[in-house]
Amino acid sequence: MPSPPTPAPSDWLDRRLIALRTRQAGRLRELIARADANPRRKTLHRLRLMIKSVRYQEEWARGESYAKPDLVAWLKQAQTVLGEYEERAQFRKLATKLGLESQPAIDKDWRRVRDLARARPARLTELVAGMTRGHLRLLRTGDPAARMAF
Repeated sequence: MPSPPTPAPSDWLDRRLIALRTRQAGRLRELIARADANPRRKTLHRLRLMIKSVRYQEEWARGESYAKPDLVAWLKQAQTVLGEYEERAQFRKLATKLGLESQPAIDKDWRRVRDLARARPARLTELVAGMTRGHLRLLRTGDPAARMAF
């Protein structure tokens, strides 16, 4: 982030964070499309790191008028699902290397979390659209009764 002009206007940081949302939303759209088309571990990990960065920025802005607490909650859930997949994948790799007897149970748990992680990018599209609007849309397009499922 560039340094503020000296002396900085009182709303410099506010304007900067709001502008970052647009750029980050574009980057997230790219990563979501890539992860949706090819939901492999590396791609999902890159998406998770971007989500983590955006989430921390949004948490920092929590007390401001432009804060989006629902966005933070959704980002946190997505980050958790993708993080669990990364952890299970690493654990599975280590269990294989060590030849653990519990390998079948570890594989089963890994597959369950992998399927959740691979489904996540498709659910993030509306979330990203909410980053750049004045309010966060909580409902899926075409289904006004259903809340976005995470």
